[in-house]
Amino acid sequence: MKKYFSRDCCGVLLFVFMSLVISVLMLLNTDFMVVWGFFEFTVLMIIPFIFESNKMFQSNNSFASMNMYFTVQMVGSVAFCFGFYCLVKFSSVEVFAYASLFAFALKLGLFPFHFWVKWVFSDLNYVGVLIVGFGLKAYGIMLVPMYYDVPFCHNMFHGMGVASLVYGAFSMLRFSKIKIFLFYYSMSMLGFLVISSTFGHPTLYIISLLNSTVVGILCFILQKSGCMDASIKHLDLFIPSGLKLGFFSSTIGLSGIPFFIGFCSKSKIFTMFLFSEVSDMPFEVCLIMLVCWLPNLVAWCRVSYYSASGLRNGLYKNFGTKNNLINMGSVVWNMFVGVYITIFVELAPGSNFI
Repeated sequence: MKKYFSRDCCGVLLFVFMSLVISVLMLLNTDFMVVWGFFEFTVLMIIPFIFESNKMFQSNNSFASMNMYFTVQMVGSVAFCFGFYCLVKFSSVEVFAYASLFAFALKLGLFPFHFWVKWVFSDLNYVGVLIVGFGLKAYGIMLVPMYYDVPFCHNMFHGMGVASLVYGAFSMLRFSKIKIFLFYYSMSMLGFLVISSTFGHPTLYIISLLNSTVVGILCFILQKSGCMDASIKHLDLFIPSGLKLGFFSSTIGLSGIPFFIGFCSKSKIFTMFLFSEVSDMPFEVCLIMLVCWLPNLVAWCRVSYYSASGLRNGLYKNFGTKNNLINMGSVVWNMFVGVYITIFVELAPGSNFI
């Protein structure tokens, strides 16, 4: 019992619970400044994951990563508060737009302000990677104004999103460490969310839900495997035999292969850009998204290949109820839910999936 209900474990569970509560409060509250306050409070959620990582993997850089994280968040907060002060005191919409754009880009880690996320990722455990890389960004992106009153900031915001998508997607091909690989995937996904923000919050919520659940399965398995920053080529040595099917199906799902879960949201956004007048340059954006799909596919298929060693032999073994449920849930979510959404929801006449 002590192993599963230690003080550190309870601390991590408490902060996960707090993040869920704050997410619900953010969704229910319409006052922007109150929501911003809740978003600022999420800065504290990273603390237990850094300390937990330090204890689990004997990292000596946890304090340096923590200092980097809090420094970046503080600079972003000061920039936003300065812009808000100018808005209230001098009614300067332009200053608020420039300052808040810088604050959000820095806090979220958009290109070219992504440098700090990679450093923090290297000293986090995989639960922290999930929260910082995917969880916080999922609703943090929804606070960013669209800057319609300041066209330069509007174009700059979407330009940084496109740059993040391209840079993250192609960088996934260059790195062999799984944690750095996840960082660049989160960066690419953030760019995709920025592009998708044109279509409103429901779109972002559904895309984030589909993506974060699959990444959550991967991070859970990686956390259980005990590998701090293993090479992709050596994943088969770390992934438990009883969870290889779940890991493999999740990597296939994220690859963007048609009819899998990772393909659904991208294909829908692609269709919305082609047949709507929301964007001023739908064809250019669609072309960029299509080009970035290929490196994402190749990168995740590479992870699938190296993690699948011994998978066939384990298909006929019983690894316990818990592992079987994780494997079955991963397969159903990535394959069958993806097929259902693509065929019966997206392709249905009058579909309003997102």
